[in-house]
Amino acid sequence: MFYPVADEKCRNIIKRNLLGNSSEGQVYLGEIIGTKEKVAVKEFQLKLSEEQTKCLFQLQKTPHESIVRIYEIILKPKTIQNIIFDEFELIPYLEPFIVMELVQCNFKKYMEGQEFQKLEIYHKLNLFKQMFQGMIQLHSQNYVHQDLKSENFVCCYNENKNIVIKLQDFGFVQMASGVKQQMINKFDQSSDIWSMGAILFEILAGYTLVNQETIKDIDQLKTEQQLQFWVDSKINEAYQLSEKQIELIKKMLKVNKAERIQEQDVINEINLIQDIILEKIKNQGYHFLSEKKYEEALEQYNKVQQIIENDYKTYLFKGISLDKLARHEEALECYNKSLKINPNDSQTYQNKGDSLYQLKRYEEALECYNQSLQINNIDFITYRHKGVTLNCLNRYEEALDCYNKSLEINPNDCLTLRHKGVTLNCLNRYEEALDCYNKSLEINPNDCETLRHKGVTLNCLNRYKEALECYNKSLEINPNDCLTLRHKGVTLNCLNRYEEALDCYNKSLKINSNHSQTFREKGKTNCQQLQGVTLNCLNRYEEALECYNKSLEINPNDCLTLRHKGVTLNFFKRYEQALECYNKSLELNSNDSQTFREKGVTLHYLNRYVEALECYNKSLEINPNDFNTYTNKGVTLSLLNRDFEALECYNISLEINNNDFITYRNKGIPHIWNNQAHLYHPYHFNFNRFIVITDV
Repeated sequence: MFYPVADEKCRNIIKRNLLGNSSEGQVYLGEIIGTKEKVAVKEFQLKLSEEQTKCLFQLQKTPHESIVRIYEIILKPKTIQNIIFDEFELIPYLEPFIVMELVQCNFKKYMEGQEFQKLEIYHKLNLFKQMFQGMIQLHSQNYVHQDLKSENFVCCYNENKNIVIKLQDFGFVQMASGVKQQMINKFDQSSDIWSMGAILFEILAGYTLVNQETIKDIDQLKTEQQLQFWVDSKINEAYQLSEKQIELIKKMLKVNKAERIQEQDVINEINLIQDIILEKIKNQGYHFLSEKKYEEALEQYNKVQQIIENDYKTYLFKGISLDKLARHEEALECYNKSLKINPNDSQTYQNKGDSLYQLKRYEEALECYNQSLQINNIDFITYRHKGVTLNCLNRYEEALDCYNKSLEINPNDCLTLRHKGVTLNCLNRYEEALDCYNKSLEINPNDCETLRHKGVTLNCLNRYKEALECYNKSLEINPNDCLTLRHKGVTLNCLNRYEEALDCYNKSLKINSNHSQTFREKGKTNCQQLQGVTLNCLNRYEEALECYNKSLEINPNDCLTLRHKGVTLNFFKRYEQALECYNKSLELNSNDSQTFREKGVTLHYLNRYVEALECYNKSLEINPNDFNTYTNKGVTLSLLNRDFEALECYNISLEINNNDFITYRNKGIPHIWNNQAHLYHPYHFNFNRFIVITDV
């Protein structure tokens, strides 16, 4: 069978399988012969009234996104001949029918599926608003549906794969006898609001307010007051509804239609409910963020973005959550989207700078902090973060300026005081650094990081016991701080308490096995433990090499580890490999005086004295106060028979450190052996001394 739409065969529609039944008739799948397009065709079982017919043509004439599109209305099909299709002869359908757009399913069925069950209340209310708009559109044409229910709405998906709800059946059947008279009294537009109230209850509560069982109870109610009491009590039983949701449904289900809420007020109240829901989700995100439950916070902000896409604050807080989860690239994307929406938010610029800082993109981070301060130049936190970034770029004086500006705004910010101390420590202004740490600890005596940094500065002042006290206090607060354990190990190493130092490094590495500097310090301790011990204890040097190799696996660009690895290779007389390490280190940092010095030592062992001198000279250009380098240079000059120059080097070394007995001895050798110092092999002892590197 086919549906005769036009004389042209290609426009007619093949009748396919049954899709479902409606109050007005049956709906079949149809296929347009010419285009193969799928459509829905409704066959009417009852004769349409004149008013119903006008309604159909009016809806066809004024299509709306909330009402199913009507393509064809055939009230009196023309008797036409049978047609041949795919070698089959088809007869025409000669009763009234309409051709509509094809949809996926009715809303009642959709509510039974998992997709609907997983929806947040906010999104369910959005679906209801679509349904309500369909009713409003019908009312705008001066028609009353009279039989609105969830089955009368259908679902389809737009090009973005978002669900769209449309009104399909147009209310040509009267409501069941008994219920109609007591609830509605007379059909008008407010009667549709009643029906929509029942649908809203079904959407939010998950079950229908009126069913076959309750109809009998309703029919027994005698007065309007009794009916209203019954309706309100049933609504109150839906424990899952919020107070505002219950209030709205009761307003829509007022038995007295004069008291029933108006169309626009329904929309306004739904918007208010949605605003409350949205604010609650945001607040949950803030709560989880403050509780350091970052995954949960991220989940809430994702929910917010499913509701509103262009809220810059949501992107900001989502970015903060991602930063806390060390997902910095994703955080940057959020900050960029936030700034695209609101390019004048100083907080977002600051947080973007923080992400870039974590990614070690320091120059870009500075740009963000500067933009933030252009918008808000009294934000002490941004000044502090800018200072920390400048410190990483070795721009210490600029960093101090930032910290001072931060402290002008908030003199009691313990974090800024701590970071100022760190920068002063980098400038070797140790006493000033200690003053900052002490002020910081007066404000927050339980800041384990400040205690750690204070310990580092005390270590630089050779106040090792005080440094240990700071590390111990820090570890009382946070016993799992791998950095404090490492620095405690460094200080114990300076006190020649090597086994205790190694114990600290091992504890630190147990907490964080990916910390290259801890492996480096452990390697140094393994070497330093052998000072004054015969060199047959090569197993310690092997352990040291293992530590340096592990360190370089984690960070292959650590110039200090490369230098110390080179020093250790010297003990094995693997001089060429040692030189490779020094050269790699100097490629990364060409201003490291100690690496030039140690490279000179290795070249000396290879009898490449001229090259060794070049290294010592470069070292002294960088640090002219290194007495060790002057002594080494003197030894090499002696072997080149340049004894007077050698003596000059020893004298300069002793001016810097007049308590170095080895320099005194080397200075005396040329006088005793008359320019034959280069034949005196104990020089090798001196070079062994310089191979042991102090902490930097």
